[in-house]
Amino acid sequence: MLKEEMYLNPKIALLLFLLTGCQQIEPSSHEEKTDSNKFKLESVKEDNTNQEKAVKEEQPLETITVTPEPGIEPSNLSIPALEIEASTIPVGLKDDGTVEIPSDIEIVGWFSNGSKPGQTGNTVLVGHVNGFLGPGVFSNLYKISTNDEIVITNGKEEVVYKVIKKQSYPYDQGPIEEIFGYTSKTRLQLITCTGTFNPLKGTHEERLVVTAIAN
Repeated sequence: MLKEEMYLNPKIALLLFLLTGCQQIEPSSHEEKTDSNKFKLESVKEDNTNQEKAVKEEQPLETITVTPEPGIEPSNLSIPALEIEASTIPVGLKDDGTVEIPSDIEIVGWFSNGSKPGQTGNTVLVGHVNGFLGPGVFSNLYKISTNDEIVITNGKEEVVYKVIKKQSYPYDQGPIEEIFGYTSKTRLQLITCTGTFNPLKGTHEERLVVTAIAN
């Protein structure tokens, strides 16, 4: 059975990467293209004069129903090693095409246009490193270590991820395909700002990306 994958156009995802956790972010969905569901069958017949005649027939494949994988609608994120416990809310696109960011710096935003936790693909969660009122939900995310667990729940079910990598990138660079693109793995990406705040640009100089894989 085919699995439905949702991923972002890399060029638009770059904007999301540049602004995640600091300001508004602007992704766009990328439509998958599928090949025509047809194949050609060629049969050969002999007539009474022993001459071979090729007969080509076109037959459509059986219709395939594409069913989304199960996943959960996250309501809470926990990182025990960092003592982080935070509510998680879905964030989507505004009328102007920008992504909503939680106004509360203690809340994590789940980009609901992407994969759900537990689904194949990149599940993207964003959070503030700080704000006018002080440290944000991901202020200590830089302290996370390889093999630390990240637990996402919906109140009844949970998905447990294990950290495999953390990396900081200049705010205008980063492996966009890896973070937002297609993957056959069940992967989580946590993104926040890091580095020095540049008041002229109105943003931090770097982005911290924590990558984890579901157990």
